[in-house]
Amino acid sequence: MLEYSPAKPAEADGELVVREYFKSPSEATKSKVVTAFIPLVYKIVNRMNLPSSNILSRDDLVQIGLMGLIEALNRFDISAGIKFQSFAYTRVNGAVIDEIRKSGIISRGKLSKLMNIEKITSKLSQDLGRDPITIEICEKAEITEDEYHQLMGIAQLSYTLSLDEKVEGHEDDESLTRIEAVKDQSVETPEDLTMNDSLKKDVMKSIKTLPDRERLALVLYYYEELTLQEIANVINVSESRVSQILNKTLMKIRVAVIEE
Repeated sequence: MLEYSPAKPAEADGELVVREYFKSPSEATKSKVVTAFIPLVYKIVNRMNLPSSNILSRDDLVQIGLMGLIEALNRFDISAGIKFQSFAYTRVNGAVIDEIRKSGIISRGKLSKLMNIEKITSKLSQDLGRDPITIEICEKAEITEDEYHQLMGIAQLSYTLSLDEKVEGHEDDESLTRIEAVKDQSVETPEDLTMNDSLKKDVMKSIKTLPDRERLALVLYYYEELTLQEIANVINVSESRVSQILNKTLMKIRVAVIEE
C-alpha cells in the first residue's frame, strides 16, 4: 500500500516580506516579494504537462506567471486578512491557464480526436473485456503511437485546465475552482445543481477501483498539487512515467463514466 503524508508547511517568510512591502512600498521591497514568490510561479508552471511545441515554452509561461504575480501584488488588499500566497496562486495560475488557452495548443481539432479515442477505448474495453493496450487503440483510431502519446499529453493538460477553471456563477477573486468545489463537499455551487448524483457516484466508483499507485498519483497531483517531478520522487518512478500514469488514469475514469 503506497502512502503519502504531506508535511505541514511552516509560516512562509514571503508573507513577512509582503507585510514589509505594504509598510514601505518601493521597487526594492517589491523586488523582494517577487523573489520570495518565484518558487510559486515555477511550481504552477511545472504542474502543467506542456506538450512539445514551438508555440509555447515553459520559459514563456514563467514570464506570464511573473506578470500575474506582480498583478496580484498590485491588487492585493492586506487588510482582507488572507494570505498573499493564496491570492497570488489564483492570479498566477489564472494567467498561465489563459496563456495556454490563447496559444491554440488545445485546439478543437485535437479535442475532437481525443473524444474519438475515448469512444474507441470504451468500445474496445467492452469487446475485449479488459483495458485495451496502446497499439490496439492506435490501430482502431488509425493513428501512430507518437500521435497517441501527444494527444494523451494534451488530454492531461485539458483535464487540468478544466479542473482549474472557476465554477459558473463565481467570478470574484475568492471564487472556487472545480477541483476546490469537489474537495469541499459542504459547498453548494451551481454545478452541484446541474451535475446529477449518478454521475458523481460513477466518478467516485471509478476512482475507488483504481490501483493504489494510480489513485495516489491523482491525489498528489490534484489535491496536494505536487509537480510531476515531486510525484516521481514519492512513487519512485521517472517524471515521464508519472505523466503516463496520469494520462492513463484520467482516460480510464472518463471511459468508465461513458460506459455507465
